[in-house]
Amino acid sequence: MSPSERPLVRVDLRREGGQASRAEAAPFVPAGCDVCPIRKHTICRPYADDRLDVLSKYKTGNRTLRRSASLTLQGEPATSFFNIFSGWAITSVLLDGGQRRGLDIRMPGAFVGLDGLRTLEQFDQRIPLHAASVECSTDLSVCVFPAKGLPALLRDHPLLSVRLNDIVLGQNARLQNSLALTGHIPSRNRLAAFVLDTFDRAKRFSPEMVDGPKLRWPLTQEVLGDALGVTNVQVSNSAKMLREAGALLLGRQRLEILNRPLLEEIANYELNPRLLLP
Repeated sequence: MSPSERPLVRVDLRREGGQASRAEAAPFVPAGCDVCPIRKHTICRPYADDRLDVLSKYKTGNRTLRRSASLTLQGEPATSFFNIFSGWAITSVLLDGGQRRGLDIRMPGAFVGLDGLRTLEQFDQRIPLHAASVECSTDLSVCVFPAKGLPALLRDHPLLSVRLNDIVLGQNARLQNSLALTGHIPSRNRLAAFVLDTFDRAKRFSPEMVDGPKLRWPLTQEVLGDALGVTNVQVSNSAKMLREAGALLLGRQRLEILNRPLLEEIANYELNPRLLLP
């Protein structure tokens, strides 16, 4: 049996000490839109139970993907959009020099695949191309919405159009914040800010991964380097400095905030609800 065919089983990560070495957490797929726990976070939010048919008729199904699989690829046609049910994914772009730049971590409730969308009129001419790739940081489950028909859906249902606009504005605000981290800021401070932002979002959107000050940490050193705009060596050195300062423990598949006030001071971090998005 190949790795992609292995059955997935659920595991309580808190009882396993934050590790998933003996089993993998199964991607969650709700039985129906009416019992979907991410509805309040994503494009479906404007509709009550009796109006969910608007979207349930439009979606084409659900998908599950393995860790490291690609959900979208930069430069390929944006034929579908996705709601993340469970798991984490990272959005990134490949720069002209061949370097990869991580843009953001997407969590349950995120609506992804919009990066290539500029105007609805694009669909009247051709399907736009993805401006970024989305890669699974963990096993992932999503529901799928076809790009074809999106303009008509939004024109017929203005509440969806308003909600989609809110999502795009929020994602742009997070992108601007992410780019600001790659300015003239020491890598230790960048890492501290990234950890705090990710931790606070995980508490809201992936609470099963959080246990007090501990977080199951699926992000590799390479992903961190791409997200922070630094090398793997700088990530390692920064994590060591934060550990020696008594602020943070960052290891393989685990993270523990040892001293939150100190970590916030190092990061110059203040929780911004506007950026607390999936």
